[in-house]
Amino acid sequence: MNFDRSILLLLFFIILSCDKKEESKALKIYNYQDFRSKVKIVDTACINAKEKAYNDINTGKIYYSIKLYKPYDYNKLQQKFAALKIIPDTTSREDIRDSNGYLMYFHKKCYQSVMQEYVLQKYKYNTLFLDSIAETVEQQYIIDHPKYIASMRDLDSFYSNDGAADFDNLLNKIRLKFNYDFIFPEDYKSDNEKKSKTTANFILLKNGTIKNLNLKSTFNNAYNAKFSKYFNDYISHLIRSEKWPSAYSVNLPVNANVEIVFKYK
Repeated sequence: MNFDRSILLLLFFIILSCDKKEESKALKIYNYQDFRSKVKIVDTACINAKEKAYNDINTGKIYYSIKLYKPYDYNKLQQKFAALKIIPDTTSREDIRDSNGYLMYFHKKCYQSVMQEYVLQKYKYNTLFLDSIAETVEQQYIIDHPKYIASMRDLDSFYSNDGAADFDNLLNKIRLKFNYDFIFPEDYKSDNEKKSKTTANFILLKNGTIKNLNLKSTFNNAYNAKFSKYFNDYISHLIRSEKWPSAYSVNLPVNANVEIVFKYK
């Protein structure tokens, strides 16, 4: 029994000694300069990803990262790029060369960055035509889906026929018209926090007409709820009396889902 205890004690001290040795080997970092001078980081994931990219390039498997912001048919995009022997990669390419923070040591999208650089060099950094291919695919989606309803974020910046009216500017103009012309009821309780509002949603058709107009008024002061119809009727007339040009997406007229929020004092 004493022999067993001796063995156990011996094992305990051996383990304790190993722990101390491991602790003595631990690298202590006290500041950023210590980290830079004492620590060597090997980004093996990035190294392996780049190696795979070079191998794929050598076998003719070429990817090009491209970001599409409008609806599209990937099969048609793939067919367009197939003529160039390129496979379109539609994952986000925003951080391919990002070097902020931890990305200084662990890089993201190393595979894509190698592919991107290869394609750029192949076409001498003149790749606008590749982006134009993507745009034609977005346009084809609209042509193939005549009933497609675009969200406001998918509309072109200048959306009228002659490019004269910016969509946001038009909506602001309507809000300003409301602020200047609207007459509040005499016993309306002023809401200084501007939490009272009316939200208008409707579909703007390609011919400029309004469809499915829906209005919802909410008031910070419950007393004002009795004026909901008064507000809604005025805003409905304001929107319907506006001369709306067709909305455009990728330079093509589209139906658009529009939302305008009117905030009250």
